[in-house]
Amino acid sequence: MQLYDLMVMAVKYQVLMTRNPHDLIGVTLNHLDAILDYVSSDVVKKNVEFAFELLIQASVVLGTKLKALNKRSTLILRGPFQSYCSLTTVQMQTVRFALLNFLQDFRVRVSVFLQEGKQNSEGNFRFGPVRRLQAGVEPPGRIRYFDHHGEVLHQAEFHPGLPSGIGFLGPEPPGGLGKQETGNRGTKYGLNM
Repeated sequence: MQLYDLMVMAVKYQVLMTRNPHDLIGVTLNHLDAILDYVSSDVVKKNVEFAFELLIQASVVLGTKLKALNKRSTLILRGPFQSYCSLTTVQMQTVRFALLNFLQDFRVRVSVFLQEGKQNSEGNFRFGPVRRLQAGVEPPGRIRYFDHHGEVLHQAEFHPGLPSGIGFLGPEPPGGLGKQETGNRGTKYGLNM
């Protein structure tokens, strides 16, 4: 049970730390990449690669793929299915909320998180200020005043609350989705902790 609790808390931390819902895809791909590195069985590798295809491809007919993987399978699904990569940001945020709702009551203290100050003694995670900006987002601290035509009249700036000398970081470089993109998923979450 302790290993399960550790894994659940690691996944909860990773889901909580994703700032963009589409980062969940990168986290999942990092997990699948790690599984492929660990397994040696061809059958398991084929199953992981099938999961990879389901995650990435926009339309997969499951009936033929599943039958090819396991000839004794009684579960045969038919029809085109939408992949997670083709979901909108709102749909991916719904997936993220569903995961967080499932994980919300898990509050197991993990020594690594406690030692690094990422978790308190009750098992809740601690969060510092967000310094990394998402692509297309300007750093906070600028107020624009507009006239009734939508033209900028003037601007004011303020310090958004970060300690002096600490600024905002630009976005992570976008990651790749292909199997050859191992280690380049656009997020560090989902890697070995």
